[in-house]
Amino acid sequence: MNNQKGWISLHRKICENDLWFLEPFTKAQAWIDLVLNTNHKDGVMNIRGNVIPIKRGQIGWSQITMTKRWKWSRQKVRRFLEYLISNEMIQIDNSEITPRQTQKTIQQKSGMKSKYLTSITTIINYNSYQSGQETIQQTIQQKDSRRYTNNNVNNVNKEYICSFETFWKQYPKKVAKKKAETIFKRLATSKKKEQEIMKGLGEYIKKWRTEKTDTKFIPNPITWLNQGRWEDDVVISNEPYKKNSREHEEKWKDIKRKERESYYADDGNGGLVKLSELIK
Repeated sequence: MNNQKGWISLHRKICENDLWFLEPFTKAQAWIDLVLNTNHKDGVMNIRGNVIPIKRGQIGWSQITMTKRWKWSRQKVRRFLEYLISNEMIQIDNSEITPRQTQKTIQQKSGMKSKYLTSITTIINYNSYQSGQETIQQTIQQKDSRRYTNNNVNNVNKEYICSFETFWKQYPKKVAKKKAETIFKRLATSKKKEQEIMKGLGEYIKKWRTEKTDTKFIPNPITWLNQGRWEDDVVISNEPYKKNSREHEEKWKDIKRKERESYYADDGNGGLVKLSELIK
């Protein structure tokens, strides 16, 4: 046998593949099947109400289970196990897996032969098959840890720096700049978010200018930011236009009234008469 070193990572899920059971197992495949299904940590088995402890490096398969799984005859399984034992690859122990102690006592008293539930097969030097796997697991964990750390560093390095001064320059009411800057930087965490805030501010500036809003009625910048006012549906009132229209109309009526007073006079009977008529 070649004294080859090194290992490959072979996942236990390979045993779930249909190809694994497509044909009767070869001896090499049966050996790999034993190693793959051996417990990698301490546990227990429950067979017909009997709790059987299984340690790391052990597997609780009976010869009947191996016969069905590998599609072998019972004699072939027995010969294969004897080969593994003779080559110091496995140990088989039946002493710990008899039925409940009470049943065993009854059988012994009646002279009946004690019936074993299953066999405990121990893979010799099991840790040598797992050391590579543990190493690769540690390597993967270390890589994941470094990747996570690098991502955090990158996120810190890529932290968006907003332009508060642009906001402050445009906002018409200059109150509590320091606090407003803190709030703005907390909200404008990306270029897109900052653009949304500035767009909303632009809508409000247009509204305030059009409506000629007095500065005392404009909210403080920290209030405007905390309330998320940039997300408002800004409606510009047309009241200033109405006011101008009414003023113009009043002026026009006054002009017409004066014209009438200029060209009409009292006829003495409560009516008006054109001056041109009186002149004739």
